[in-house]
Amino acid sequence: MTIYGYVSGFYGDKIIKDPDLERHVMVLLGSGIPRENCFADRFNYNNQERYELHKFLANVAKEGDILFVPELTDLYSNVRELCVSVRFS
Repeated sequence: MTIYGYVSGFYGDKIIKDPDLERHVMVLLGSGIPRENCFADRFNYNNQERYELHKFLANVAKEGDILFVPELTDLYSNVRELCVSVRFS
């Protein structure tokens, strides 16, 4: 069992200003999870895809691993996206 961390949000976008990403990153780094086990997706106005989350779920995650997210909304933009991206057992 390994603990991983994940955050996502807007950062440095000229149109959408969202200071939450910085706060989420600070919470994640302060949680004691090794930096190499942390993943982040930075959005901009044109692209809000969660490439790192999909890479983690497809290539890294194993049964029994734990994914820590500062806020549940880091995982999805809407409920449909959450249901498609993450399987709960």
